[in-house]
Amino acid sequence: MVRALPLPPADARERGFTLIEALVVLAVVGLVAGIAYPAIERSRDALALRHARGQLAAAVGAARAGATRTDAAVALTVANRGAALAAGADKPVPLDEDGRIGVRMVPAQIWFHPDGSASGGRIRLIATQGPTDYVVEPDTGLFREARPGDA
Repeated sequence: MVRALPLPPADARERGFTLIEALVVLAVVGLVAGIAYPAIERSRDALALRHARGQLAAAVGAARAGATRTDAAVALTVANRGAALAAGADKPVPLDEDGRIGVRMVPAQIWFHPDGSASGGRIRLIATQGPTDYVVEPDTGLFREARPGDA
């Protein structure tokens, strides 16, 4: 006589996931990741641009301070093919670690004088979000974000 195996208790059958449940969870996780990735990338780009602006401020400040400290004019120039700024003979200041931010400067050198003034010029940070222009004021040697009416 063949005997049927007894069924496991109900609580033992209800433990675990079915294949369909696992696939649904994976699909939901994939959908959430696909929606979240562009927002994370945009925030990463914005953070890189903020960091580059801080590096720009450091380079301008170093050039201006170097001129007043040494009582000699110091030039701020673009270095490393547009990936960094150099103040005089100082080591170039990189704009970001990934090289995703570039810099252009008009004129090619901005001179800072011992009295704190500068020759003046425009500095453009080029990022994935688009360019951001800054102006170095000739009278004060300070920089600020460019406004539409700036020359």
